[in-house]
Amino acid sequence: MNKYKNYICLILLVFTSCKEESHEAYGSDGIPPGKVIINSIVNKPGGAVIKFTAPTDQDLLYISGKYKNEKDILKEVIVSGYIDSLNIDGFGGTGNFLVKVSAYDQGNNESEAENVTISPLESPIHAILESFEAEQDFGGINIKYKNPTRAKYHSICQLKIVAEILFLKNLFILVKRKVLIASEAMMQYQLNL
Repeated sequence: MNKYKNYICLILLVFTSCKEESHEAYGSDGIPPGKVIINSIVNKPGGAVIKFTAPTDQDLLYISGKYKNEKDILKEVIVSGYIDSLNIDGFGGTGNFLVKVSAYDQGNNESEAENVTISPLESPIHAILESFEAEQDFGGINIKYKNPTRAKYHSICQLKIVAEILFLKNLFILVKRKVLIASEAMMQYQLNL
């Protein structure tokens, strides 16, 4: 009998001691921060810089800019609440793109979004490709190009990969031509015999 009492007490203890708790971020007040005020938009090659004034909430954590690129992929740029600009990059062409700028606090509460339209200028890669020259060199290729906008290094690395592909394609065409010339010469030799 005593054994059953212990089981009943254990079951009652398990069912009465369980309760759901809501988990929130430390310092969460449940109130979203104020709206971000957009001061200016400076369009640049391949992107734009959005200057803003952040809300003055004590628990402000970061400012976010969400946009879709030319391939309709959702991107997000995040900066600290102490920084006053968002640097939007990565556009290959020109056009108008919508950016939703909003603030987040420590409780991950989102402010009302401020919608802005950016119009990136032509990407630097197009100017580089126009001046691009690749030549066969001893043990590899020699790449020459002009970078008038001083584009970032990662774009140049991608350009070098493109150059290597173009060089290999041109090398294949050159070898193919030499094989055709050699086969024509063989056929001519056989005809002369």
